[in-house]
Amino acid sequence: MKDVYCYGLVELSSIYTLSGKFPSADSYKEVERVMEVPGGEATNAAVVLSRLGLKTKIAGTWLGEDVYHKVKIYFDRENVDTSSLELKTKYTGPRDLVFVSEDGRTVFGWFGKLWSQGRKWSKPKQADIKNCRVACLDPFMFDESDEAARLCVKYKKKYVTIDEKPGRYIIKNSDAVVISNEFIQREYPGADIDKLFREYTKKCKGLVVFTSGADKITYGSIRTGKKVFKPAKIEAVDTLGAGDTFRAGIAFGLLYNWDDDKTVVFAGMLAAMVCMSGPGVTKSPSLKQLNNYIKTGRV
Repeated sequence: MKDVYCYGLVELSSIYTLSGKFPSADSYKEVERVMEVPGGEATNAAVVLSRLGLKTKIAGTWLGEDVYHKVKIYFDRENVDTSSLELKTKYTGPRDLVFVSEDGRTVFGWFGKLWSQGRKWSKPKQADIKNCRVACLDPFMFDESDEAARLCVKYKKKYVTIDEKPGRYIIKNSDAVVISNEFIQREYPGADIDKLFREYTKKCKGLVVFTSGADKITYGSIRTGKKVFKPAKIEAVDTLGAGDTFRAGIAFGLLYNWDDDKTVVFAGMLAAMVCMSGPGVTKSPSLKQLNNYIKTGRV
């Protein structure tokens, strides 16, 4: 039995930390640090939750030989169960290049090919979902993501998902859904945010959360109505993985049946700690460290 099953994007990220702001065309910028670590929404959630003391298992995108072994070493070190990850020979697997600078992050990848050349991810295993307590499901695996959601409903497992339109099965039946400002701006440019929030809460049975970076977090459900939480002001070192970390915090709250208010505050503080450490989730906190930060406001 695992505490959390994470299904979705698993890939290898090469992270370049730059001095100052991201350079304009035909200019130069100094690289301060280079790291190669697994990334992706499911990966980050699994690692963050494992460091909080939960037993986690991961599945999702197929991995090529070179990527698979690097990813496995990382997950083994983080005590994440990789037995449902699939190794494919003669296949590279998803990768990206991430440039972290003073003004944010810039990502270069090959994900268009991943989603345009047929299924390149495993199907969710019934036993994995039956033998978990809570699930984090990426919606990006199309029918397979919806199948994972159906299995969660079948076995009465709570799950949280992210960034997708409200009419889809995985969203409508989720116990919590986190919608980023990046997704809203891409899919609903110029939308009335309050109206859009009401549309989500009408179609979703559970908690709906709209995030907006360091700005306010709007959350609620059809039962509770809309609420607002303002995250603590911090000096961010790196925002890479902040959204994935926030979702992990929501999953933690679902696992322990917390109310919406406690869950959102916990998730927000967890994401803040990751932003203050970086790069990405590589220094995400233990539960003891996080509880101390929530209590004292000091890292």
